[in-house]
Amino acid sequence: MHPSFFSFPRFIALLVLLIQTRLPAIHAQQSQANPLTWQGGAILAMSGRNCVAMAVDHRFGQGPVLIETRPRPVLTISNQCMLTCTGLSGHVQALHHILLAQLSKRLTISTTKSTKNVTPNAVISLLSHLLYQQYTSSGQPFAVEPIVVALHPQTQEPWLCSMDSIGALSRAKHVVAAGPTSTLLGVAEALWRPQLEPDELVQVLARAFVSALERDCLSGYGATIYLMTPSEGIVKYPVRMRSD
Repeated sequence: MHPSFFSFPRFIALLVLLIQTRLPAIHAQQSQANPLTWQGGAILAMSGRNCVAMAVDHRFGQGPVLIETRPRPVLTISNQCMLTCTGLSGHVQALHHILLAQLSKRLTISTTKSTKNVTPNAVISLLSHLLYQQYTSSGQPFAVEPIVVALHPQTQEPWLCSMDSIGALSRAKHVVAAGPTSTLLGVAEALWRPQLEPDELVQVLARAFVSALERDCLSGYGATIYLMTPSEGIVKYPVRMRSD
């Protein structure tokens, strides 16, 4: 065999080809090992001018197998605070139940008797504490990725916050996303503009959500957008998407 066959450029080309052929398999193995990706789902939230909106998809499945289509559960704390999660459906339901029970318990022993007066910061702190408590007490965290959106009661400033499964906070001013859809956050950041009015915010959010989810077979099948404003509270908008 000619010695030039093992030249350095040829070796580099073969190495790159090997990596490219192995990457999809490695990514598939990592996705199967991550319970956050087992049932798909996507959430996207954006802020506007004294308003905030959140989009959730309708697909509930087990990997590529579709089980049913329904809006992802959204927990409304008040007219100016709501949260939802991606991840395992059972863990999401358990977290919602625990959070509501803890809120009710704290309201009972305080002077505040209604969740309408609970600040977004209090909800975020309690949720983060519950997630970390689950991790430290059992060693197995909830397989969820929560997103909390709110308007500050006094300033009407939008609040956007996402968390990982052990309660680590990540606050953002403009856009937050959760779910296995890899293109969702990038598309949303590219389309977002400052000082969006409520109707503009809904249009931009819907456009970003549809554009990203139509490239992901584990999410989609319709969506619902929740728009939060100081004057009208929370208003829902259905969004049609591909269902194939």
